[in-house]
Amino acid sequence: MGTSSTATQYTLQEPAGSIGISLLQSCFEAASQAILVVSEDGLVQMVNRRTEIMFGYDRSELIGRRLELLLPSRNPKAHEIHRTAYLAEAHTRPMAARLDLAGRRKDGSEFPVEIGFSSVQTDEGPLALGLVSDITDRKRAADELGRVNAELVQSNAELEQFACVASHDLKEPLRMITSYLDLLSRRYGSQLDAEAREFIRYAVDGAARMRSLIDDLLGLASLGRMTLNPQRENAEVAVSAAVANLDTTIRESGARIACAPLPELLADMGLLAHVFQNLIGNAIKFRSEDAPRIHITAKKTAPGYKFSVRDNGIGIETGQQSRVFGIFERLHCADDYPGNGIGLTIAQRIVERHGGRIWAESKTGEGSTFHFLIPDSIPALSD
Repeated sequence: MGTSSTATQYTLQEPAGSIGISLLQSCFEAASQAILVVSEDGLVQMVNRRTEIMFGYDRSELIGRRLELLLPSRNPKAHEIHRTAYLAEAHTRPMAARLDLAGRRKDGSEFPVEIGFSSVQTDEGPLALGLVSDITDRKRAADELGRVNAELVQSNAELEQFACVASHDLKEPLRMITSYLDLLSRRYGSQLDAEAREFIRYAVDGAARMRSLIDDLLGLASLGRMTLNPQRENAEVAVSAAVANLDTTIRESGARIACAPLPELLADMGLLAHVFQNLIGNAIKFRSEDAPRIHITAKKTAPGYKFSVRDNGIGIETGQQSRVFGIFERLHCADDYPGNGIGLTIAQRIVERHGGRIWAESKTGEGSTFHFLIPDSIPALSD
C-alpha cells in the first residue's frame, strides 16, 4: 500500500503455512471495524476499506498523514501524548472506555467512537494497531434510555405525590361519611328495621375498609420519599417492636413465635420492624387449623444477612409465590382473609430500599417461608 515520502513503506509479507497474503488482505479489508496502523511518530501507515467509509477519506489521503487528522482538533497535543505513552508501554487495551471519544470525518463532522489498541514490534520500530467502532447508534440508544429513565423517575415522583395528596384529601370526606352513618345508627337505629340496620352496617364496614386502604396507599406512597434512618443494632430490636404491635392478635390466635439469635446490622430498625410485623401478621392471618407456629432465623451470607420467617399456615399455591408481592394481589377472598393486598408490597419496597430482596418458598398446606436479604452496606446512604 502506498505512503507519502515522509512515511516508511509497510507491506504484508507472505506468512509461513497455508494462509496466503490474498486471504489476509481480504480479511483486513472485510473487517467490520475501521483498522488503522500507525507508526511511532503518529503517521498513518495502513487503513482498511471500513476506515475510508467511516471517515470519508480515500486511503491515499490518509497514508502518511498524522493520525490527528481523524480526531477532533480541540486538543491535538493530548492525542500525541496519549499515543506516545501507549507505545512506550504497549499492550492490548481499550482506549479510555469511560470517556466520550469522537472521530472527525473529512467534512468536519464528529461522531462518537470506541477505540481499541494493540501493538506490534517491527524492524522499523513499534506500530500501533487501532480498531475503531462507530457507536453513534449505541450512544443514541443510551441517551434515549437515559431520557426515558429520567422521565420515569419524574413520573414516579409525581405519582407518589399525587397518591399522598389524594390519600389525605380522601380521608376528610370519608371521616364525615363514617360520622354521619354512626349518628344515623345511634339516633334512628331503634326506628329502623333489621334490613336497614344491616345496610348501615355494610356502609360502615365499607368505609372502614376504604380508610384502611387509604392508609396503606399513603404508607406505600411515602416510602419513595422516605429517608432511611440507619442504626447499627441487633435485629431482635425490630422483631420485638413487631411482636409488641401484634400483641393482641398473637394472644387471640394462640400464636407461638420462636426467634433464634439474630445479628447486629446497619438498617432502619423502624422500617425493618414493619417488615417483620407484616410477615408475622400474615403468618397468623393465613393460619391452618393448628395454632400458628412462627420461627425466625438469620444466616450470614456473602452480601449481608438472610432472614427467614417460617410458619405452619395454609401455604401458597405452586407458581403463585411471586404474585403475593404485587400491589392489590390477593390469592383469597377478602371475606375469608381481610386486607388490601398491599402489605407485602410495602415490605418488598422496604427491603429493596435497603438494597436487598425478598422472596417466598411455599407449598399448599405445608406452610410458607419468607426470606429477605439485607446487605452489609446500604446503597441509599451514598446517593
